[in-house]
Amino acid sequence: MKKILFLVIAMMIISAIPMVGASQEPIVAERGYWYSSNSTALVAPGYDYVPLFVQFISEVPAEINDVNVSLNFTSGIFSYSYIHGPNRDVRDYYTFPVMQPGQNATIVQLTNISADYPSGIYQTQISYSFYEGGSLITGSSNLTVPVMGSVSIITQKAFFGTANSPLEVTSFENNVPFTLYLENNGNSPVTNVTVSYKPQYPFSGQQQNFTIPAFPSFYSLPLVFTVNTGNASMNILQNITISYLGMSHTDQFTLSLSGFPHIVAAGSVFPVTSVVPAQGMKNVPVTFYLEEDSSLPVTNISVIYKPQYPFSGQQQTTVLSAIPSFGVEPVTFSVNIIGSENSTFQNISVYYNGSYHSLTYKIIIPGYYNFSIVNYYTNPPYIFQDQKFILLTVMIINGGNSISVPVNISLNSSMFNVTTLPYHLPALPAGKVMNFTFLINAPSETGKIPLYLFINNNKFTLMENVYSKGNITIQNSVPAVSPGTNKNLFKFTLTNTGNVALMDINIHILTPDVFYIDVPSSNPLGSLTANNITFTQINPGQSIIITFLIDVRSATSPGNYPSQLFLSYRLNNSVMPIFQTYNFNVTVQNTALQQITSGSALPYIIAFFAVIIIVVFVAVIRRRKKK
Repeated sequence: MKKILFLVIAMMIISAIPMVGASQEPIVAERGYWYSSNSTALVAPGYDYVPLFVQFISEVPAEINDVNVSLNFTSGIFSYSYIHGPNRDVRDYYTFPVMQPGQNATIVQLTNISADYPSGIYQTQISYSFYEGGSLITGSSNLTVPVMGSVSIITQKAFFGTANSPLEVTSFENNVPFTLYLENNGNSPVTNVTVSYKPQYPFSGQQQNFTIPAFPSFYSLPLVFTVNTGNASMNILQNITISYLGMSHTDQFTLSLSGFPHIVAAGSVFPVTSVVPAQGMKNVPVTFYLEEDSSLPVTNISVIYKPQYPFSGQQQTTVLSAIPSFGVEPVTFSVNIIGSENSTFQNISVYYNGSYHSLTYKIIIPGYYNFSIVNYYTNPPYIFQDQKFILLTVMIINGGNSISVPVNISLNSSMFNVTTLPYHLPALPAGKVMNFTFLINAPSETGKIPLYLFINNNKFTLMENVYSKGNITIQNSVPAVSPGTNKNLFKFTLTNTGNVALMDINIHILTPDVFYIDVPSSNPLGSLTANNITFTQINPGQSIIITFLIDVRSATSPGNYPSQLFLSYRLNNSVMPIFQTYNFNVTVQNTALQQITSGSALPYIIAFFAVIIIVVFVAVIRRRKKK
């Protein structure tokens, strides 16, 4: 099933690759196909005599004549070929008397594909010439051509006899047939495969050759050879040479003689449960199948297993009383899955017939987890400079098919202040979206600023745009005031020194209780709005002047009184208002008369006037006596 799936995916990839030239060319190579038009068949390095069909189109807005088109192989992987005749390097040229605007046409070129290049996507060209309005026009159009096939011929298994008639073979037998299965494990078929086998010690016999005209992909093929057996042990390793596409390699296979118990690895599997085994799971059962691959039964088998990476766990031992000849028995152990690999080779030790034997199993780990971010958003949706207590919600999903390992989720940034501690979860279930919220404070800088979300060792970048909160400067013209005075003019100049417009501006003056806003007796209800000055909008660079008429209570003592101007405003996309406070002092001082009549100076003033009265009185009495 995996091989079929791989082939389907490969074909989908190839069929989805557009082989398109530059759109400015009058003749454009649109798409290429191997073997036939609209074919999705694959080719591999080393193929010869493969027809390459190329579809092209006239982009000329007028009728053109004597259109000559041919493939121009510019890369070393492709060369021209021709099956018949002495010259096997033939480039085909095609002529089309007339082509209309937008007309499609197809040419074919027999092609050799060099075995010296790897699989991949290669670029070549079509060359063209034509007449338009009596003028000769020549050029070329690029074309991408996939060489995505692969051929991998390996030995599968070997046994004495034929597929329908297996044999029990011992030492010193002559002309014994054995069957060897070859498999093309690649995704591309191959032709003219040569197989050569010369028996090696302790076997003997003549060299035997086979030629396979065509070998389909993902296909097994049996070949029958003959050997003379010698004085051999149970398992005999032999070499075979396989040649195709101008290359040769040696593969190995094993033949087993009868008369010996022989337990082999017959496969392994995770027993079916409701949870797919994946990294991070503990105490997961795994079953190994042991097969007695001879005509002799075997008894008292000890099976010893110590999990190897990506598994972990204690060494475990189980005992089987017997395995019948050609019988299969399962043994189940428990493992912890600590690695992220999707397959592994595990070794178990089997003791029988007086000796230990090592068996190797390939195990597919079917479960996996995959952390990804579905979406993220903030509340409020727009972030402004120095804004506090912003909620950033991140939607995370485990997109795998199994539960995950324990998860640590944290957020950090060099500019945002993250106040929420990391999340620690035992696991994330598969396919379920989970929301995680972080409390952040915005920096003073503006622009797109990154935050980094860490899910274990996975790092995700979240970009947030920090907008300018605007900037307003305030200057005051606040005079010194005296107790009991009214309608003192407090004047403030507000200037928008930022680069965005401020809207819905509200201004309030906040003073100690010794001051209050002057309200005419003719409009007593004016006190309800006198301390709420509003403006619709202040544009960048614009200034406004606001004034308050302030009365001072008579009993106010001289001194400096801290006061404030409180502003709130919004920006074009701000959900919440932005606040600003301006601090200033109001100085209270007595008038000259108030200073003279103040409680501290009054005794001296009375004494001064008493002295004057006494002096005047004495002067009057002396004048009278003189008379």
